[in-house]
Amino acid sequence: MTAGRFGVRAWELRQALDGLRPARIEWLRQDRGPVLDGAAGSGELSRSGAALTFTLLTGERYTVPTTAVRAVFARAAAFAPVAAVLPAGRRTSVTG
Repeated sequence: MTAGRFGVRAWELRQALDGLRPARIEWLRQDRGPVLDGAAGSGELSRSGAALTFTLLTGERYTVPTTAVRAVFARAAAFAPVAAVLPAGRRTSVTG
């Protein structure tokens, strides 16, 4: 897995949720507070509209349910669960 922290601008994430355009994922660094610093990948709505799929430039993929992201925007939840999308045939255990 890629080490590091990433961020997405809220307005781009909303556009991705609405299926309008992919959201840019950027590296997140600290400089007197969090700063987005360069392309790290993109996120877009799944064909079914049930999830956002984030693809990093390294090829790693993650998915988040759209209902969970909308709940965060509505302030009904503090976070949305993220799941790694593994290549076919690969298994791993996830804890935490």
